[in-house]
Amino acid sequence: MNNKRIACVLLEEFSLKMFYQKEPSAAAQPLALTEDDRKSAPIVAMNQAATEHGVLINSTVPQAHAVCPDLIVKVRNTEKETRESQRLLKALQTIGPFAEKGTDSTGGALIIWPFWESCGL
Repeated sequence: MNNKRIACVLLEEFSLKMFYQKEPSAAAQPLALTEDDRKSAPIVAMNQAATEHGVLINSTVPQAHAVCPDLIVKVRNTEKETRESQRLLKALQTIGPFAEKGTDSTGGALIIWPFWESCGL
């Protein structure tokens, strides 16, 4: 019997959730995040309210505002996201020492690691 397993932790909308920690009231409004403050910066993450207004990932800020004039656009805090995902990774490494950070293109954090049934998971 093979006791080895692979686990995956996907934190959907990780970028948005990091932003909501600072401004929780923004969760109820159409919100989109960009990588930088250029006017032509593409939208890299958005909440459900923005999606319902027709905002699309990779739209530029002007394109997004054209379909959703009330859209709030903020720049991602990549430093905080990196710091928090590293903190989670370190916590998971106490369970399985081979945890590693993956990539996710939807604004989420993805961590994959092998672990053994003896870990109790």
